[in-house]
Amino acid sequence: MTFRTRAGEDMPVTIFDDGAGMGGTVISVGALAKIADQPVVVLQDGDTVSSGEAVLTAFRDLDNARSFGADSAGSTPANSVHPLYDGALLVLTESTYVDRDGVNLAEEPVAADHRTSSDGAEVAALEWLRDRGCN
Repeated sequence: MTFRTRAGEDMPVTIFDDGAGMGGTVISVGALAKIADQPVVVLQDGDTVSSGEAVLTAFRDLDNARSFGADSAGSTPANSVHPLYDGALLVLTESTYVDRDGVNLAEEPVAADHRTSSDGAEVAALEWLRDRGCN
């Protein structure tokens, strides 16, 4: 996943052996083995917003990952918050989410790979996992 500014500058999120980072900053989670060969499902609906959509974007188009449910809310900016003198907050959008294929999500809902009703998402996801040998 990448954050893209209005000026077209890209800031990729990078996975390291001990964490994730962006722009030279790494947030360590300790030395953990990376598990890349297991199927992953992500459940989503219209209440999936902002950082949840960042998770959807990170898993988009991976061979072993699928999303189930309804389209997300479509709030895909990275914002900065600036306090004003009277205590109010000014929120400015600084960038939008871009997936691994270079698609700028630009405030558009993230479509589920498998569209289902909210009630059917979990059932469909579990079936998809079982089909791939997960119990």
